Amino acid sequence: MELTAKDRVFGDDVAVDLVHLGRFVIAKPKLFFDKLVEPFWGQIETEKYPEVVIADLVEELMGLKLLHYDAKVLCIGPGSDSAVSAFKEMGFSDVHGVPKHPLFSFFSRKHVYELELSGEKSFDFVFCGDVDLVASPALLVLEMERALKPGGTGALLVSTNGNGLVKSATSVSFWLKQSEIVRVNYLDDFPVIVFKRNVTETAPYIGKTQLPRDCQSIDTNRPYIEFMEPLLEQKPADFPKSVAYLPKFLDLSLKKSLVYIDIGAAEHMDANLTPNWFFPLYPLDSKAFNVYFVDHNTSVMLSYVKKPGITFVYHPDLAEDNSKGKKITPLEQLEPFPEDEGFDFLAWFEETAKYADFMVLKMNTSTVEMKFLTVLLETGAICYVDELFLRCSNHKPDCINILQTLRTRGVFVHQWWED
Repeated sequence: MELTAKDRVFGDDVAVDLVHLGRFVIAKPKLFFDKLVEPFWGQIETEKYPEVVIADLVEELMGLKLLHYDAKVLCIGPGSDSAVSAFKEMGFSDVHGVPKHPLFSFFSRKHVYELELSGEKSFDFVFCGDVDLVASPALLVLEMERALKPGGTGALLVSTNGNGLVKSATSVSFWLKQSEIVRVNYLDDFPVIVFKRNVTETAPYIGKTQLPRDCQSIDTNRPYIEFMEPLLEQKPADFPKSVAYLPKFLDLSLKKSLVYIDIGAAEHMDANLTPNWFFPLYPLDSKAFNVYFVDHNTSVMLSYVKKPGITFVYHPDLAEDNSKGKKITPLEQLEPFPEDEGFDFLAWFEETAKYADFMVLKMNTSTVEMKFLTVLLETGAICYVDELFLRCSNHKPDCINILQTLRTRGVFVHQWWED
């Protein structure tokens, strides 16, 4: 068999020239196949997933209100015929399958980048149980996302060994454009990654940027994420006792410079100097930290500055999220000080955080603050943050998704509930 220069396999991020690898590929196709796919997904599992996995997945997603029996379901991939049968046997009536397509062929001479669908954004649920067996997992994930309605759910099974579930979920998070990962776990020993397409196209771009390789906080804290408290829709009865603070796992006795930054703090404080502004039951005393309250509300925050070790940082841009429906105090009507004009908050944050031995950041989920969180990820400044607390407002439906995505990426982040 002769191979020409036209015989190439093109992946999403890699091109393999079969002219140079010809005899090796033909003689040892499985070895070639494993080596090309293993960087993403590990060794290929030839064992088909059992129908019980689909049954357990359906039960779990229905419990989370991510799936219902009236859903329009799409199963894609080489093993989708059996998946279609399984969904129909469980009571789903509108089920479709795409078992064969050039996208699924590992040795296809050219990629067809789109599946032949009845229309984009037309399915409530998309399932793939053979993502390991396609030429480009990234393209397949994007096609799953393209098929989903806004608010729809996608689920895929990945290999049971190799790079590990967290790394696989991280790869999926990078590939998604308009969705966030909401669930990463095992069902009957099969790793499952679940994502949800954003209801709007303006969700924070928190899962798409590449973090620096030498991100010390991520490398240090990632192993402890599995021991954190679960993410919930309602405030748990045992809060805050259930919170797994990071100092419970790390020895900080030799850390000298501890920094705590609270962005948008005035929203949850008052001028009566409520003493419990710090985290209840936190393993370290608040007095051990250099504290920075960042806000636009001077009438509240200036009262706290009188306490030793506390600094108020005036950030006028935070007023954008709080100006509607609220009375403006006389102090807030004052023009910013000249030195505050053109205030580069990111530069201040990096300058303050980079000298800290241990840094804690607390913030809300307002539009301005979510934009700042996105910037932290894009610039790599998130690597200065050891422990992150997000206050989820009642009008933020994607908050759980944001938290789960951050944890998947290795950020030690808590869901914080205010009284």
